[in-house]
Amino acid sequence: MRYMSALILLGGISLPAWGQSTALPIKLEDQWTTALVKRDAKTFDRLLAAGFVYTEDASVMSRADVINSVTGPDRVDWARNEGMKVHDFGDVHVITGVLHLRGKG
Repeated sequence: MRYMSALILLGGISLPAWGQSTALPIKLEDQWTTALVKRDAKTFDRLLAAGFVYTEDASVMSRADVINSVTGPDRVDWARNEGMKVHDFGDVHVITGVLHLRGKG
């Protein structure tokens, strides 16, 4: 059995500028993590903007690539966010932290 582990710096969540607390961006990150385990493409479809791109190591994935990968051969059995910190830049919040994953693929 092969296990994967990932360090991901997530960011670029655009939120209304009406004094949004940091709770919503963290909640969205938690929805991402849960959707990985549940293989829930609908949640990714809802969370990811039309021009979303994902980078890891030397690869770049489009929004469609990410959504397709959720139901692909790789499987995430367990996922947990750690140390998520919201950086507020007005209309944009950047979130940094670690996403721990365990699974097969």
